[in-house]
Amino acid sequence: MTTITIDRNLLEQVLDVLITRGAQPGYETERAWLKIVKSLEAALSAPATAPERKPMPILEVNARWEQSVLGITRLQYYQVVREVEAFHGIKP
Repeated sequence: MTTITIDRNLLEQVLDVLITRGAQPGYETERAWLKIVKSLEAALSAPATAPERKPMPILEVNARWEQSVLGITRLQYYQVVREVEAFHGIKP
């Protein structure tokens, strides 16, 4: 899933045009719609941002190792966690 950020003010403008001006055809409504559509297109075509992924804190690694059934040492478990994080681009 990709996160797209759209300014709240823009969404409020969309609602305003839909609710108050939607039933009133005319030049001003068309101009407002055109402006909003262009703003929405710009927001949707902007690069998406992914949520920041943080590495697992050492205390959580230790707690998960204690719950693990892998039968490996704590150091091996820690190394596996860090390798998986590195593979997925999670930087310490």
